[in-house]
Amino acid sequence: MNTRDQQKEKRREEILLAGLDLFVKKGYAATKTSDIAKAVNMSDGLLFHYFATKESLYEELIRIGTESSQAWMETDERSPLNFFTDVTNQILCIDCAGVEKQHDAGTDYADSGVPGDPLC
Repeated sequence: MNTRDQQKEKRREEILLAGLDLFVKKGYAATKTSDIAKAVNMSDGLLFHYFATKESLYEELIRIGTESSQAWMETDERSPLNFFTDVTNQILCIDCAGVEKQHDAGTDYADSGVPGDPLC
């Protein structure tokens, strides 16, 4: 790959990362293509050279995420249901630091008010 192609690919990755960051922070509907272009210091027109629409950028992020998840799942020996449950619990527990936890038979549970409710 020559230098120009490498620069173009690097710029595309910067756009994807900025788009992901803004979609997470502001939501898809509230994020404008001009916000993404501004985040990577480029004009709106140049952004459309890389992605024809905001939707196509979002679809690419989803494709990358699903391919990564699929590859990760294929290397995991757990059943798909156990894998999904574990990943979901990890996602839900990212902000559990401030939640009172109880220790029950080696498993941590958040105090949701429901005895034995495995929230975290």
